[in-house]
Amino acid sequence: MDGNWRPLLLGAKGYSAAGWTTFAIGNGMRFIAMRFGAQTVLAGLTSAQFVVVPVASYFLLGEAVTLSSILGVVIILLGATRGLMINAEMDVHPRDHTTVWH
Repeated sequence: MDGNWRPLLLGAKGYSAAGWTTFAIGNGMRFIAMRFGAQTVLAGLTSAQFVVVPVASYFLLGEAVTLSSILGVVIILLGATRGLMINAEMDVHPRDHTTVWH
């Protein structure tokens, strides 16, 4: 990108409304998922936002990719992957509440 401002297709209010609506729907779905899914898996998926935002910012907004943002994304992916691997090693059924409390 050349750094010049361009007119918005929907206007600022349209993009703001779309963003807030998407955020509300996503959070609603996340709360519903928490009732049925393993918390260790869902917590790892929550960290996905920290990966999606820099990638989307690069492609949609033309934001610069810095070494620190790449390093941050790599650290998040490694941590989330390791968390999922630990959960898989424990082989805990998501509905088995006794493993959480005992």
